[in-house]
Amino acid sequence: MRDVVAGGGEYYELSYFLGKKFVVLVNIKPKKIMGVESRGMLLAADVDGKPVWLTVDGEAPAGSRIR
Repeated sequence: MRDVVAGGGEYYELSYFLGKKFVVLVNIKPKKIMGVESRGMLLAADVDGKPVWLTVDGEAPAGSRIR
């Protein structure tokens, strides 16, 4: 398990994220954000300034390579 800090709180409630699998970049240097060490970055498309999070559609296990 790893902590990842992501923006977008003004667009999404916490409940939006529960139970979903997101595409995450994890081979980056950890960075402290809002007092928490973030060890990855959620990938998103930018649609008029709003993040549209890239999610997994199907049964890809956590840790699967992105191609």
